[in-house]
Amino acid sequence: MLTLRPLCLAAILALSAAAPAIAQNDDKNSGCAFQMPKGWEHQTAKWVGGCKNSQANGLGVLRRFEDNNAVETFYGTMENGALSLGVIDSGTGYIAGRFKEGALEHTEDRNVILDAFETASRAAKQLGDLYGRDGQKKQAIYYREQAKVLSEQMD
Repeated sequence: MLTLRPLCLAAILALSAAAPAIAQNDDKNSGCAFQMPKGWEHQTAKWVGGCKNSQANGLGVLRRFEDNNAVETFYGTMENGALSLGVIDSGTGYIAGRFKEGALEHTEDRNVILDAFETASRAAKQLGDLYGRDGQKKQAIYYREQAKVLSEQMD
């Protein structure tokens, strides 16, 4: 039987009623525009993933930076520049599920949460594999490990 860890479930429930954010950001490196997650407004963020019509699209990883250090990470999918399905690793817990206008959509459907973690794991593995192909061994190992950690949240 699959169970969510208590910290994960608490973070999901506490943040599921958050008000939406509409802040947009253009990643100068990727050329993709994307909507900032709730609470990330006026921050620096970078998208590594698919891009369609100059908007983040498909599987990828969005990282928020403070003083050149990634402090929060979204692993999942974007649709037309907006967060769709995945997990935000806040450093103190996970926010998992479907997103609308930058905020987590409330749901009591456990399968949505499981899908979010599975999607997040695939996104982390994809980034790890990308770094591996580019010869960036340390980053490759880190993101492949993140993929395992995200996958284990479904156990």
